[in-house]
Amino acid sequence: MSLFLMGITASAQESVLSYSEIIQSEGMSALDLYKNARNWMARTYGSSKEVIEYDQVGEEITGNGIIPFTVNNMTWSFTSGRIRYVVNMKFRDGRYKVTVENFQHESMDLKFPKTKSAGLLYKAVNEAEIDGWTKGPFEKKSFRRLYKEVYKRAMPLCEAEAKKIFEGLKSFSETKKEEDDW
Repeated sequence: MSLFLMGITASAQESVLSYSEIIQSEGMSALDLYKNARNWMARTYGSSKEVIEYDQVGEEITGNGIIPFTVNNMTWSFTSGRIRYVVNMKFRDGRYKVTVENFQHESMDLKFPKTKSAGLLYKAVNEAEIDGWTKGPFEKKSFRRLYKEVYKRAMPLCEAEAKKIFEGLKSFSETKKEEDDW
């Protein structure tokens, strides 16, 4: 689904929340890095088969992840649910690029889960910028308010998840190099 159909302006399309890092791993082929990444996904997510959506051997892996999203504030507790995201890894000899993107908030509210979900998360400089988004679902002030509340709670979770993925992959690659030298 394009962002235009969701009612977001073209300039916001470039500001979809994403984190990216290039991880160096000298002396390892793209195929070795690919194998390590698949192994890491299996160990991190429990089963790589359940998370991997796209798999081009030795070149690219795309998978899905979920961050639990809990709000203990009574006013906003109906926004509790999950944040889905996409992890994409591209491999070249000696390095790979990891991108964590397309963070989407989904409420688990029993009565109105769709209307209590913020949907795709965008990069925003401040709350005033969000107030300026007036197309699609953002034309309603109540949705902008909900989005801001979810956004300020979700941003630290998304950032922490991306850092955890980057650090986990780096650490796992180093460990695998050491294990292979037996």
